[in-house]
Amino acid sequence: MIYGLDGKIVHLKEMAFIERMLSETLLDPKDFYKNLQQFFKESLYETKTSFTTKDLDRIDNFVKEYFALRIEEGKVWLLRAYITGRLLVYSDLMQTAFEIPSVNRLPKFVEDAARKYGLTLEEAVALQQAVEEGASLMSNTTINTIQNVREALIENTKSGKGVQGFYDKIRELVKDEVGELNRDWQRVAITEANGAFNNGYLALCNEGDYVIGVSMPDACIHCLEDINGKVFRVRKEPAPDYSTMTGENYWKWAEVWETEVWVGKNNFGRSSSARKRINPRAGNKEENLRDKQHHEFTMPAIPYHPYCRDRWIRINPEYQFVDKDSQIRLRVEDEDAWEVWHNENIKQ
Repeated sequence: MIYGLDGKIVHLKEMAFIERMLSETLLDPKDFYKNLQQFFKESLYETKTSFTTKDLDRIDNFVKEYFALRIEEGKVWLLRAYITGRLLVYSDLMQTAFEIPSVNRLPKFVEDAARKYGLTLEEAVALQQAVEEGASLMSNTTINTIQNVREALIENTKSGKGVQGFYDKIRELVKDEVGELNRDWQRVAITEANGAFNNGYLALCNEGDYVIGVSMPDACIHCLEDINGKVFRVRKEPAPDYSTMTGENYWKWAEVWETEVWVGKNNFGRSSSARKRINPRAGNKEENLRDKQHHEFTMPAIPYHPYCRDRWIRINPEYQFVDKDSQIRLRVEDEDAWEVWHNENIKQ
């Protein structure tokens, strides 16, 4: 979608590979279903017509243990996504070939990665945070699965369908693209892998560098309007939470959140809707809605939303610009267009 990537589109294939590893190989629906059936058989639950609290706790623990092993392996793939982003920007800076490390040579721990790839202390801390946050969000899938398994078991027991009805329900939850469990895992895999990749990319950019957002052709309207082709300044120090600030200080940092990006920037707790509920439980009645303040709105960040596959691409505004079609162009191609773009987008 962007002109002038210097043949490094290979990173998109790498990210697709990482997503598949996280969402399909680590969590194989057939494997989960098979293991769950085996657990019920070994626990003699297939002959039961009712389940005690102790039984439900044992089933919960089975799901936790099943996911725990896969989440630990998932951390390695998040680390790989981070390193891939770092390698991409390094190849841009050094003008060297973009090489993706073999998975067999990929460090399993942040400390090893820091030594192998020469990460600074700040980068190592950022990587550790990215991996742990991603793994934490993966664990939400465990919680959702426990709830779904419990509900399916209780529902089918009450209806008299028994364990076979329970198996049928679980089969639907893990069914290919439409299964709820699959959707949960894929959402986390895509979002967190892309977040790790873009954090790795930004980590090796310098203070004051500029990046533009690049969206996929099938991106949502919000990404196309707010991220794609837009230019942002990179800062090394994260901007503070300005929600409790007032006056000029509030608007000073509000502008930074609109125009700059940094490792770890996200939209947690923010949304694009114009209004917000006063009482979250009281519904969308007019008297329960208020206009949102600046710090409550979605800001430029990648991932911009769940399932987001946007990318940051570093540009040099002294020699490049972005045209009206969100394509990167060289200054020498159209000096007048570059000057207009530069005056509008680059702070002096």
